[in-house]
Amino acid sequence: MGRVLLDKPDPVRRQTEPISDKKQDAAIDVVEEEKEKEISQAAQVKEEDLHSDSKKDSATKEGGNESKPTERTEEDGGNEAPKVYRPPGLLVTPDLQEAVDKCRRQVERIAKDCRTKNRKFRDTEFDLEGDSDTCLHGIVEKVKEPTGVQRVTEIFDAPHFFNPDGVASSNDICQGALGDCWFLSGLATISSVPRLVEEICVARDEEVGVYGFVFYKDSGWKSIIVDDMLCTNMPKYEELSPSERDLYHDDKKQFNKIARQGGKALTFAKSGVHGETWVPLIEKAYAKFYGNFSHIEGGFTREAIEDLTGGVATLIHTKDIFDRDHFWKEELLKANQDRLFACAFEVLKNTRNGEDTVRVEGLFGGHAYSVLRAVECKGKRFLVIRNPWGKSEWTGRWSDGSKEWAGEWLQILPELGHGFGDDGQFVMEYDDFLQCFTQIDKSLLFDSNWVMASQWLTVPVEAAPSPWTYGKVSFLLSVPCDTRAVISLSQLNRRFYQSIPQNSFFSLGFVVVKQGETEPMDESIHTRSFTRSVNTELDLDAGIYFVYVKIEHTQMIPIHEKDDDDDDDDDSEDEGSKDDKEKPSDTPAIPSTVDSRKLAKVISEKVIGQSLSPNYVQGDASKFVPVTLEQVIQKDIAYMSKHKGRPRRIPKKSLFKRIFRIGEKTPALHYQLNAEEPEDPFVGLLDASATQVTLGLKVFTKSEAPVAIIGRLEDDM
Repeated sequence: MGRVLLDKPDPVRRQTEPISDKKQDAAIDVVEEEKEKEISQAAQVKEEDLHSDSKKDSATKEGGNESKPTERTEEDGGNEAPKVYRPPGLLVTPDLQEAVDKCRRQVERIAKDCRTKNRKFRDTEFDLEGDSDTCLHGIVEKVKEPTGVQRVTEIFDAPHFFNPDGVASSNDICQGALGDCWFLSGLATISSVPRLVEEICVARDEEVGVYGFVFYKDSGWKSIIVDDMLCTNMPKYEELSPSERDLYHDDKKQFNKIARQGGKALTFAKSGVHGETWVPLIEKAYAKFYGNFSHIEGGFTREAIEDLTGGVATLIHTKDIFDRDHFWKEELLKANQDRLFACAFEVLKNTRNGEDTVRVEGLFGGHAYSVLRAVECKGKRFLVIRNPWGKSEWTGRWSDGSKEWAGEWLQILPELGHGFGDDGQFVMEYDDFLQCFTQIDKSLLFDSNWVMASQWLTVPVEAAPSPWTYGKVSFLLSVPCDTRAVISLSQLNRRFYQSIPQNSFFSLGFVVVKQGETEPMDESIHTRSFTRSVNTELDLDAGIYFVYVKIEHTQMIPIHEKDDDDDDDDDSEDEGSKDDKEKPSDTPAIPSTVDSRKLAKVISEKVIGQSLSPNYVQGDASKFVPVTLEQVIQKDIAYMSKHKGRPRRIPKKSLFKRIFRIGEKTPALHYQLNAEEPEDPFVGLLDASATQVTLGLKVFTKSEAPVAIIGRLEDDM
């Protein structure tokens, strides 16, 4: 059956729990009872507050002190507890505190054990020295092989985690030999928010070499523990050739001091501050989080910020910005308050100019940059941006030392928080920024006034090719009060298992429809296909809403090639055909694979056209007729009208049996080019991904109580 998993009720987050048959028909009644209970409690609290205020006034008149604001929670049975506000940063959920507490306990336990045994910590789960292949490389993917592994205390004479001020800075971050500029750009971006990086770096004992971090995965926080072993570039002295030893006058001590110490010796990310270690260690923890270093090569800055903060990210194409003045005032000027920004542009072709790399006034395409600040000075709009390489800056207007920096304009450098130097940080004017960068990653951060509800479902889908269609899954939302909301629909984060070859890809979209309405009130922002998540921001009144999901399933489908043995038994051929074979053909070569989206579109058009005939029987071809949004809305309106607003009963059929049954089907139009080739060892996993997708709906609301979510599969609608 379409199971709804609701977590235990709490004031911060609600997930999903199994609903019995008796409760299914009364889901809305339950929600309304909760709303009445909340109203009653609010009235009771208000009455007590009034009574408390009268006492407070009396106490004030008598010279007494005012009590601190308090809040009432269900867990303490009505006892008052201090209300603690947390500014925008890490998404506040119960499992955040659980992950933080677990991380601290682990670090304390490991440190105590290491001191008892007189040894430093070695992480057996992620041992760079003893199990380097597992830590560095995926099943297929490879990264640069380091020449050695050293502890932090071997690399630096006086290592320190953060700079002398005890805080992280974007100027500290320099990329190494790993293609993770997207992660380091995200790291530089969040380091512009005071104390945010420090909250991710939960606990450490630098003497024994143990460090604890927290990252966000799919719908919850996870703690990661690492040791202080880091990959280095330089070999040991004994491994040098005679000519290389001559460079150091055959002095091993001098070689170790010059070549094997300091940040320059590190293979991957490093800090621009000598002796600072937080940058390579958080990169190592992030690699362990995803399984190995190869799994964090290539990505999007917005996804890194989601992993680091639990926020919600959106891709914005600069050409799609309708009102640039509004975008500056309402978006960029709020940078590092409740939102973060990064930027990039596509790789430019070098076929005409012959250059190895085509740059735009010093900047590289296909590379992530961090937006550190947006500042308005003397009537001009400036952005302070950083390259995670720690070098290679913008060379256009307002670049370091350019002619624009003359006279009174030099006086604004402190206001911009900028200084000249090849450190990767540079200044651009807003117009130049929009002309240069084609993509902006925006990430929303949530303070403790926001709550989240979420639900994950495994959704059976048709094997490709199939059209982009509604009707496979939808969600019913019950919103208890008027609120600002952010709705995000996500696929599972496949970076964790990206070493498994994938032939199925999914594009998502959704619309939000209020109960009883026939037109959507909002829809997800579409920016590109196959994104990890799509979302929208909107205002919701108290009431019932439907989130209708649209799914497009894509595969690269092999095309069956006709073998010579498949020819007719008659080997004779006329002269005409022989001549034709000798002539060069203008017919384009048939590709070995075809994009299932293209195939689905043309088949859909054919089936829809044939359906004009009243005696046409669709049969199996019905899967190529997409279910429209109007059809699913009208279906729900009819049902809710007939059953007086109650949600549809969820059938008793097992969801897992349905998925298994569908999984047994042979994917349509999926042919093997060469039947004699050995079977792919991953074929079982590929087939599973071809018939189902796991989706999660997260609803963030700025209210005391989260929304209630009921997920519905195709048979439940």
